[in-house]
Amino acid sequence: MKKIICLTILLFSISAYSQEHLSGGANEILDKLAAQYKKYPSVSIQFTLRIEENKTAVNKIAGEVLVKDNMYKMTIPGQQIYCDGETIWTYQKDVNEISVFQNDEEDETLINPIQLLDNWKKNYTAKFIREETVNNKKITIVDVTPIKQESYFKIRIFVDEAKNEIVGFSMYEKDNSVYVYNFDKTETNKIVQKTDFQLKTADFPGVDINDMR
Repeated sequence: MKKIICLTILLFSISAYSQEHLSGGANEILDKLAAQYKKYPSVSIQFTLRIEENKTAVNKIAGEVLVKDNMYKMTIPGQQIYCDGETIWTYQKDVNEISVFQNDEEDETLINPIQLLDNWKKNYTAKFIREETVNNKKITIVDVTPIKQESYFKIRIFVDEAKNEIVGFSMYEKDNSVYVYNFDKTETNKIVQKTDFQLKTADFPGVDINDMR
């Protein structure tokens, strides 16, 4: 991850103030979130994903993801995805096949929203949008825009201010589709090991393995 390099302490102070002023406080919000999530042994999220095209919902699925550092395990209907930081295993139930890939950190944000917070300044600029009250909770909305070209042009993050916790995010693609993730339940106290993020082929008898590494 990129670090902000400054020639002098004074230059750093001016730069940091300017970025925070332009972001409307978003930088401080994201830094506070990052510090909070780094304290957790892991993060487990039960989520609902709604896919919209031209503001119309075209699909809705429920899933669960377990995250620790750059490792994750995601379960959605008909598919399981494991990543131990080095290797990705994807199991597809309908064809009983496991595909194996080398991990590409450039794609992590799409499946690991928590990883977005880790030195997020490398990849994004941030902007405070507004505050809303949803179900008697004060929700802060922050947009992050990728610095380099991506298939999406922004990610909108929804933060429970009282808990200092992400409750959802929306990814806006350039083809006018939007991926809306609502975090239905979040747990932050599970103790996990690297092996929890490695698919065990013995658990899938008769499976075909397609190793793409």
